[in-house]
Order: sequence, then C-alpha cells, then structure tokens
Amino acid sequence: MPSLRPKLIMAATAFCLMGCGNLATGLQQKDYNSLSLRLKKDMSEQEVAATIGSSPDKVDMVTCVDHSGSPWQCRTLIYYGGRLKNSLRLVFYQADDKQWRVAAWQIY
Repeated sequence: MPSLRPKLIMAATAFCLMGCGNLATGLQQKDYNSLSLRLKKDMSEQEVAATIGSSPDKVDMVTCVDHSGSPWQCRTLIYYGGRLKNSLRLVFYQADDKQWRVAAWQIY
C-alpha cells in the first residue's frame, strides 16, 4: 500500500511556498525601528495606532514601578517585527482624562 507521507510533504511544501513566504514578508515589511522615531511621550493609543499603522501583536496590563519604587498600573503594547532590533514595546499610563498615554517605548 503506497504511503501518503510523500504526498502530504509535497502539499505542505506547496502550501508554505504560497503562504508562508507571504507571512514572513509581511512581518519584515514593517520597520518598527523607523516608525518608533515618530512616537512622542503622552500620545494616546489612537495616535499610536495611526502612527504605527497596525494593531499590536500583544497587549498586557501589568504593574510598573517608577524611579522612586512606587507601583502603578500600566498597559503594554508589543509589535513583533520579525527580526532582531525591530520589535517595539510601548508602555502606557492612564492619564487624568482616563485615556491611556505613552510613558515610554523600547526597540528590542
């Protein structure tokens, strides 16, 4: 009885040639390092979204600590760039107007 394994390998290879390359190219097309130069402290999430032009890959609520050691609730957005020194992490604080605003960002 002939094995299906070679046919499955061929199908997976063909699928990856058509689709996987597009996924990798899509990740590499965004240059978060350059886009981060347009960021400014106190930007709103909406302003960041307009500047970056895409949705974050990960959003978290965490406890941050300031320079004096005081804890505060912060929100982090992460954009994965697909290569070294092209991923972007933004840290937001909640302002008096209840909007989340940029406190800091980092390329890694």
